[in-house]
Amino acid sequence: MRRRTLFLACAALAASPARAQRREAFRVGWLSVTANPQIESFRAGMRALGYTEGNGLVIEARDAGGDVAKLHALAGELGRLGMDVVVTVGIYATQAARDALPSTPVVFVSNDSVGQGLVQSRARPGGALTGMELMSDDISTKWLELLAEFLPQATRFVALRAATSNLSQVAPLPGVGASIGKPVTVIDVRASDDYLPAFQAAVRMEAQGMIVLSSAVFHGHRQRIVDLAARFRLPAIYEHRDFPTAGGLISYGPDVRELFTRLASYVDRILNGAKPADLPVERPTRFELVINLATAKALALVVPPSLLARADEVIE
Repeated sequence: MRRRTLFLACAALAASPARAQRREAFRVGWLSVTANPQIESFRAGMRALGYTEGNGLVIEARDAGGDVAKLHALAGELGRLGMDVVVTVGIYATQAARDALPSTPVVFVSNDSVGQGLVQSRARPGGALTGMELMSDDISTKWLELLAEFLPQATRFVALRAATSNLSQVAPLPGVGASIGKPVTVIDVRASDDYLPAFQAAVRMEAQGMIVLSSAVFHGHRQRIVDLAARFRLPAIYEHRDFPTAGGLISYGPDVRELFTRLASYVDRILNGAKPADLPVERPTRFELVINLATAKALALVVPPSLLARADEVIE
């Protein structure tokens, strides 16, 4: 009688919806500050590895609509849904997932993972977090050099920075700017209401070009930033192709489609038993230069032949 009761109890547990769903499907969370189109690249990467949504895979996507303060609650919501892994985009989303879900594996796309305290080292992350760094610390000098090549007559630039982001990309700019005769002034943006005043300040400074530093918040507000650059006729360089696609002038950065597709391999390994602590943090291997010719014409700029020859894509 006891054996029969135990058997029925185990059968009931195995047949419960939560148990069946847990056994039949992996659950992957996606957390970002704003809706990010690269989730489709991630989905493509998962499909290439043999995962099919609705048949063995569930992806629960959450974004904060640009409000960083909402991320912790959204991370908690994903935790209550029982995620096997959570993918995070940007430092704010990653910190929220780390704090709200301390025992859930997190695969991030962020910058300066060691400096931001996300991992112990890139080679041996330790803890429950690993992933990919979107940018190297010195890429801001490459943006400065490219903008200077595009605007050889310019004498003053500004750099737009999300005020709570890491200072690593800012640090090299004053020295490099001084060495090439194009000083750079940093303008911090603390809230969504600061974008217009930031561009107005750049105009008052008589800036002739802008470097928009890497930030998940800036990416989420890319159309607004691009529109303001057009309104104030301020040539700007951005972190990757999503900005020129939205009407920005020029970008140099990692191939984000490839990066987010590769992110799926981290999730795959964790779903198959690997520990984030043992998966090294990677950096991009492929970078691309994208130029929007229509925007250049609107700004009455002639694109240097040297840049056109090196461009991976020219948007007509």
